[in-house]
Order: sequence, then C-alpha cells, then structure tokens
Amino acid sequence: MTVAEWAPAVIAIAGVSTGVVVFINLRRDIRKEIRAESEWKGKVNADIGNFQEFMAEVRADIKRIFLRLEPEVASRRSPLRLTDLGKKVSAEIEAAAWAARTAPTLTGRIDGMEAYDIQEFSFIYADDELELTDEQQSLVKQAAYGNGLAESTVRRVMAFELRDQLLDLAGLEQPDEKTLPPPTRANWSQPQQWQDDP
Repeated sequence: MTVAEWAPAVIAIAGVSTGVVVFINLRRDIRKEIRAESEWKGKVNADIGNFQEFMAEVRADIKRIFLRLEPEVASRRSPLRLTDLGKKVSAEIEAAAWAARTAPTLTGRIDGMEAYDIQEFSFIYADDELELTDEQQSLVKQAAYGNGLAESTVRRVMAFELRDQLLDLAGLEQPDEKTLPPPTRANWSQPQQWQDDP
C-alpha cells in the first residue's frame, strides 16, 4: 500500500480520535459544570432555609419585645395628655386630689415658666423629688401591679395631674381634646374625631 492509499485512512482515524477525545473532555467539563451548578443550587436552597429560620427568629424576638412593652398611660401626640388607662390609674391613686393639694406649694418654683417648662418641671418633680406617704406608695404599687405598669409609669400619671394643676394656677391653657393639633403624617396612627367643614 502506498502513502496515498493509507493517508486518508490515517487522517480519518486521527479525526475520529480527536473527535472522541474532544467529546470526552467536553463531557467531563459539562459534568463538572452540572455538578457545580447542582452544588450552587444546594447552597442557595440551604441559604434560603437559613434565611427563613433567621426571619422566624426575628419575628419571635419582635413578639417578645411587644409583650414586654407596657400599655401607655399618655398619648404620644402633642399636647401630651392622659389616655383612658392613664385616667383610670389617676382615679385609682387619687392623683388629681394629690395634685390639687401639692400644686399651690410649688407655684413659687414655676413663676414665669411657659407651659412646656411647667410640664418638664412636673415630670422631674414626679420622678426625682416626689416623696410619697406610705398610703400613697401602697396605692401606686397596687395601680402598677393591677394595670401591668412600672411604678415610674404610675408616677408619670401623677406628673400629668400636677402639670394640669400648675398650668391652671399659672393661668395657662390645659391640653384637652379641643386643643389637639390637626392630624399630621406623624400622628395618623392615632384615632381622630373628624368634623365636617361647615
């Protein structure tokens, strides 16, 4: 056989061999890519599972935080005033009567103050200077326990009653439902009593 006769056969065999080698290498690469993609999908699925577990923990933590929050005795909108719970606590501890007796003894300390300063004075007085009798202390503790409040929160109710008495003695306007500001984005969450324009 001559070179001319067997050369095409060698070229054909070399071409087929090359094709087989390329196919085998491509097949390995494809398998590696498929395996890598499968591993990646597994990691993503594991991460999604971990994220879902994390979000479940966050939700549980938020619920625990909300359970620790005590009910509010005062509204958060300005002007600050007692909520229905605050009024109930005030009645239980006889805070209005206490404030009516105490306020006249403090008028010298609020001379020339504006309403906001009188409010701050009342809060500081109730937190730092107020000395309760044994009977008052007992009422405060009973109200705190009965309403699920901290003792300092019950004292804050006393501060609001004192503030209102001091504002009255100073001739300044006390906050009430008529002096509420118009609703703003900050206080939309609070219930409003809307009035139609005439």
